[in-house]
Amino acid sequence: MESKESLRCWLSEALLYPVDSETIFFDDLGLAGIDLETFILKFMEKYEIDPADFNLQDYVPGGVNLFKRTKIKSLNLDHLYAVVEKGVWFDPF
Repeated sequence: MESKESLRCWLSEALLYPVDSETIFFDDLGLAGIDLETFILKFMEKYEIDPADFNLQDYVPGGVNLFKRTKIKSLNLDHLYAVVEKGVWFDPF
């Protein structure tokens, strides 16, 4: 079983950013576009996460919609650790 500390170390190394329990993905990291997609795929492959319920568009700033305000989802260490424990993607919201 992966420990939260080893996940934190892996994230810090993979993102070249010191990740801690206060880091808000992807607000603090400025990760977007192909970099975000590459990271998510790398994360899911490393930890063998079933991506069936993951929607990349939920985490990418998109165009402006005057009729509907949508909040871009972000993640944190606790959520990613819970995903690793379950082995499947789920949204924290």
